[in-house]
Amino acid sequence: MAYDLTMGGLYAVIPAGVLYDDRLRPAAKLLYGEIVRLAQSSGYCYATNKQLMGVCNLTDKSVSELVSQLRDCGHIRVEIPPPKNRERVSRKIRRNIKVLRIQVYIPL
Repeated sequence: MAYDLTMGGLYAVIPAGVLYDDRLRPAAKLLYGEIVRLAQSSGYCYATNKQLMGVCNLTDKSVSELVSQLRDCGHIRVEIPPPKNRERVSRKIRRNIKVLRIQVYIPL
């Protein structure tokens, strides 16, 4: 089955909490945008590392490291259901929604 790259929309949105996270490599921020874009229709992204590496022009190892980095920093959750009858199951990557609290001073 071919992977539909247009699924999820035409725009990748990267929230400020991810964009300004100094712990993340720049490629991880772009990968996050792609994961969120692909997750828009179903609430999760089920793309494999191989599919993501083709879209983001990365190696399989780099995608794996970046997904782990996004997970370890709390920006995504990776759900891997237990296999049934030794069948290969696909993971679900969901974004974690964080609320940023910003104080703004407005002079009167």
